[in-house]
Amino acid sequence: MTTEIAVLRVRGAPVRPSLRLLPDAGDCAPPVRFTGIACRDDEFVVAGFITTEVGLGVGHQGPILDGGTNNMPKEVGVLSRFSSSTGQWEVISDLPIPHDPSRGLYEWTWDTDKVFAFHGHMFFVDYHRGMLFLDVFADAGAAELRFVPLPGIQVWDDTRDYTYGRQTPEVRRTVQVSQGKIRFVDVDDGLFGSEKTSGFSVTTWTLRMPEMEWDKDCVLQVDDLWSQSKYRESPLLRWTPEYPVVSRHDCDVVHFVVRGRGSPGIAKAWVISVSMREMELLSYMPYKSEHPDLFVEYEEGVLVDLTCVFPDTIFICSDLCKVTCN
Repeated sequence: MTTEIAVLRVRGAPVRPSLRLLPDAGDCAPPVRFTGIACRDDEFVVAGFITTEVGLGVGHQGPILDGGTNNMPKEVGVLSRFSSSTGQWEVISDLPIPHDPSRGLYEWTWDTDKVFAFHGHMFFVDYHRGMLFLDVFADAGAAELRFVPLPGIQVWDDTRDYTYGRQTPEVRRTVQVSQGKIRFVDVDDGLFGSEKTSGFSVTTWTLRMPEMEWDKDCVLQVDDLWSQSKYRESPLLRWTPEYPVVSRHDCDVVHFVVRGRGSPGIAKAWVISVSMREMELLSYMPYKSEHPDLFVEYEEGVLVDLTCVFPDTIFICSDLCKVTCN
């Protein structure tokens, strides 16, 4: 299946928006799951990133060189990028990955969960480890991957049992740009998947530039949120807030999904907005999908309204500035 990529450029009135269909990358670029766009002045770069294996491998039957280190397979990065200045796709292969177990970056464990751009750099996020980033406008010979670990999390190392996969880390974590800052939000004290029902927290961090160090901003004890009168008087359940999204209008405001009663497939959901700085519930509203025909037969022919069921895919707008308490 061919994936087409188009870029919408909005310049503001009176210039009309323009839509540009990018040329097909063909066989020159490997398929990627996540693609991002970075802008610098009037230029833009669309880029995707994967990791791959290079080397002769352990099954090689020829002579062993340099004690075998040169013949062992190694993990490298591959960057596919389209530049508006050249109008062409380019693939940068064999990008060295700065593996460092002491910082949480182990070989053969990387999996990109998200991509975003910031000041001409593209950031590729693995919510169980950290962020690989590079200047996507740099010449091919100058492109260099750097790594910054996510703060306060329990890193999934190379001994982790992945029998049950990665367990959808977006449920508990997000990294986003808001008001010129890179923010990280973590639910449940960095212990992913512990499924606590009380006694856990939501923590926000800001990446300090150019030091690339994280500063802890706010720690909200969820039990304190549940005890607030606005929360107690609402129809919201005392349930783990999920799928954090940082507001574009206020980097101290985070939106979450809170599910209602019932099994995950039919439980209604709410979108809540929380001020991390003031540590209070600002507002809430029922989640509502605009997708038509979301009525299905469920158990013995009972018709269930699925328009209020959150689909475990992040469809919460970061531009959401006000929701209503009912």
